[in-house]
Amino acid sequence: MRFRIALGFGLSLVLLALALKPGQAPRWAEPAKVPSETAWLQRTYPHFQASPLAYRDALEAKRDLRLASKDAQTGSWEFAGPTNIGGRVTDLAIHPDRPQTLYAGAATGGVFRSDDLGNSWTAIFDEQPFLGVGDLAIAPSDPDVIYVGTGEANGGHNNYAGGGLYRSVDGGTNWEYRGLAETVSIGRVLVHPDDPERLWVAAVGSYFAPSPERGVYASSDGGLSWEKTLFVNDSTGVVDLVMRPDNPDVLFASSWQRVRRVTGSHLYGRSSGVHRSVDGGQTWEELGPDRGLPHPNDHTDQSGRVRFGRIGLDISPSFPETVYAYYTNGSGFLGLFRSSDGGDSWDNAHPTRSIVNEARFAFSWFFGQVRVDPVDPAKVWVLDTHIASSDDGGATFDGIAGTHVDHHAMIFHPSNPNAIFEGNDGGVAVSINGGFSWERLAPLPITQFYEIAFDPVRPERLFGGTQDNGTVWTSTGALGDWKAAFGGDGFYVLPIPNDGTRLYAESQWGNLVRVDGLFGNPFPFPIAVGTGIPDLSVERRNFATPLAMDPFDSDILYYGTYRIWRTEDGVSTNWQPISEDLTRGTEVAKLGTITNISVHPLDGNVIWVGTDDGKVWVSSDYGSSWSDVSASLPHRWVTRVYPAPDDIATAYVTFSGLKWRDPQPHVFRTRNLGRTWEDISADLPDAPVNAIAVDPAHTERIFVGTDIGMFGSRDDGVSWLPLDGDMPAVTVADLKTDAFGRRLIAGTHGRGMYTYDLDQFAPEAVDSNPDPAVPTGLQVEAAFPNPFQDITRVRVSGTIRGAAVYDVLGRLIAIPEVRPLTAAATLVEWDGRDRSGEAVASGHYLVVVSGTDGQQTVPVVRID
Repeated sequence: MRFRIALGFGLSLVLLALALKPGQAPRWAEPAKVPSETAWLQRTYPHFQASPLAYRDALEAKRDLRLASKDAQTGSWEFAGPTNIGGRVTDLAIHPDRPQTLYAGAATGGVFRSDDLGNSWTAIFDEQPFLGVGDLAIAPSDPDVIYVGTGEANGGHNNYAGGGLYRSVDGGTNWEYRGLAETVSIGRVLVHPDDPERLWVAAVGSYFAPSPERGVYASSDGGLSWEKTLFVNDSTGVVDLVMRPDNPDVLFASSWQRVRRVTGSHLYGRSSGVHRSVDGGQTWEELGPDRGLPHPNDHTDQSGRVRFGRIGLDISPSFPETVYAYYTNGSGFLGLFRSSDGGDSWDNAHPTRSIVNEARFAFSWFFGQVRVDPVDPAKVWVLDTHIASSDDGGATFDGIAGTHVDHHAMIFHPSNPNAIFEGNDGGVAVSINGGFSWERLAPLPITQFYEIAFDPVRPERLFGGTQDNGTVWTSTGALGDWKAAFGGDGFYVLPIPNDGTRLYAESQWGNLVRVDGLFGNPFPFPIAVGTGIPDLSVERRNFATPLAMDPFDSDILYYGTYRIWRTEDGVSTNWQPISEDLTRGTEVAKLGTITNISVHPLDGNVIWVGTDDGKVWVSSDYGSSWSDVSASLPHRWVTRVYPAPDDIATAYVTFSGLKWRDPQPHVFRTRNLGRTWEDISADLPDAPVNAIAVDPAHTERIFVGTDIGMFGSRDDGVSWLPLDGDMPAVTVADLKTDAFGRRLIAGTHGRGMYTYDLDQFAPEAVDSNPDPAVPTGLQVEAAFPNPFQDITRVRVSGTIRGAAVYDVLGRLIAIPEVRPLTAAATLVEWDGRDRSGEAVASGHYLVVVSGTDGQQTVPVVRID
């Protein structure tokens, strides 16, 4: 199924033809925080190495599993939004002959095409196994030929490995793999202006480990074979590549040295630099200080390492002798250099460095892009957290806020240079007046969720923490009415069930707030609550600091650093530590934090904790004492500890980890509070597991979200099935079960949120030649009376296997009485009491009736 989104943003070629309108650029918003290395640590601990083909191997195993279970009916997913938030766009391309056709590549969400200048978008890459996009390229001589380099090259913490190059010869309808699987990330793809089969690829290579699969690769047969023509060393890739428009034999490449280790990382080095080829990329010459580029001895850190970081390149289309090189120093701006003689000599184009005051460069390695106007060689843009523009060749710059922070791509309309399109962490924007003002195009459905939630009392309300788009939520469940609740990178979010106007939310590194007045105008009002923890600044915390709420008392909150903190009065500053250090300490640099906290839905005294260094703990006495139950578990990063919805002693634990040498299991279960564990990974591919959920009405049905998509088990973890359905093969970051609505909710890191009808995953019917006089299919009538005080009854026709009552949080409340009426009919009766015989509180409950071929759910309401 192809995903299509259309919104009436009203952009047309008529608008693009409007004259330039002068205007004053707005002032900056606060810049985003520097991304961490959490995702790398999570997936490589404790070896801090992974096979470069780990994802490819896992995807092949998934394909084999799908083929082996091709007749299994697993149902479909429904997209839940948002369609009005967006996400990170890494590259853009425009059709040279049909300029109303735009292409956008998403960091982890695939490729989209618009045939109406961004009023609507259609996903065209969803059938491919790798949705992380590094670069797009259209063949100028045959624009139906499109190349996609997979693997985002920006080097952030949430960059996922790519799987090489893909080609389409029909404008993106069909795709074929074209090699370079081990390059991991691709920074640029160039196609010869006269030959769509001849191309060059700038390969950045592995984000975190030395590898030889870096440099410039050339092909003369459309990617069927490759020659590596530029290789610097195993820690230096090539991130940018440009071609003279009047002479395709002249190429410029920028190399980027990156060393990211658990013992210390730096995104710069002596081998970062500018290279030139005059023979179509067959041979290369490094351009250095003798030609006017910066001298390495003038830019060193305290350890003497040269601070040459990412370098962006561009050539003036109208005056190809003019070349720009934008140098970063591994964190911020180092300099902008210009050549007026085709790279033979260079000058410092911006000696005053005033751009630093305008743009507040803080992590320029994440952007590192420079663009030159197609008509005026003196008009130049630098893309960073914000956009900086110059009309005098870089001598002076003005800041431009744009529609969102963090800018990664910029292209120009082929017939109107005042029409500029740019890609940022919120999607795609357009300017029709040369960059003075910007308008957002139709948002793409590429939101990157980290954590999600829903309101069990108001289940249409969905919530989620997102990459660089804050904490967002919908009050109606509609695709396009999502709104902001809190800023930054959003993580854990906890709606307060008994108060529909408030929630708890976090940004990176555990910045915890309570948000009051969700319906406030224009924005909700956040109140800091995490600051009540004494000396929080010295508490080791995870980038995604875990937060949990007691299922019985919303004023009881848990917060994880390297130990567990608890408050019993919500917004109060009265936080108390209830554990010692539950990690391995600082045994490994950058680790030693808690990653997950779960309070048992049946008993608030039972608390589970997982850590980034492989520890699992449980307390059965409200945190008074803790038991380390991780001895027999893998020594990997713990992603989730999930208490079973029907049994206090049962819990599941999931692990991250990419394959290094030997395959590793990722899913375990205990039925005795962690005294023993069983591996239920079975035939799951060897890929990081990020989330787990269990059907509360049928606990033998288990679901996991992984880096390579969704999987489900119908048989208690004995075997697994791919469960993507209509969901692209995107990373699934979090899962939640809505017991009342009988749905599974998935938060993806790149394609928004999806929901899945749990009843679709019933076991396939098996013909056991039943007595034809007794129907096996369940026919369940409405409960009567409903609402009720003392007793309610549900009449069932068909073969019944059992019944249970759950609350809206998915907790098992009672086992109702089942009385046979006739050979073909049964009566399920519930007296409104829980398993201990106490009358339950007024509210909504679910009577779940199971049969041989599925189950049905009947909502009931008890009143006092």
